[in-house]
Amino acid sequence: MKGKSTIFIGRGFEVEKAEWTIVSSGNKEKSLSNTASIKLKIKGMDETYTAAEGAGPVDALTQALIKAVRQVRPEVDEVRLISFSAFYKNGQKSLKDGAGAEVMVSVDFARSGKTFKAVELSTNILEATFCTLVRGLEALL
Repeated sequence: MKGKSTIFIGRGFEVEKAEWTIVSSGNKEKSLSNTASIKLKIKGMDETYTAAEGAGPVDALTQALIKAVRQVRPEVDEVRLISFSAFYKNGQKSLKDGAGAEVMVSVDFARSGKTFKAVELSTNILEATFCTLVRGLEALL
């Protein structure tokens, strides 16, 4: 799964370009492995590339983004992800709606007694997750 986005992280940290790739692999003999790689171009800095593994594709994407942001904002480690949920925008959909169904991702964050909820709609759950994570970091850094 690949994605691209133009986003902003924190005060004065304009991300000019963001690309991510997620690879999930496994079989009966080997447990599923999820790796996300992120390439970010932050205004005024060289392009950076990070990769991380996670328990699932969303976790791998989260870990890679945090690792990338840590290079410019080490206080990202103070941000806590409190809850993550994803569901269809208009209630349940049938399986035939498949990839065309719009999903809403909601993430609650906390840092130093402050909380923030970020929500994103997309037909791509990973894109919605990425944008939601960025919004949370933007609000709390």
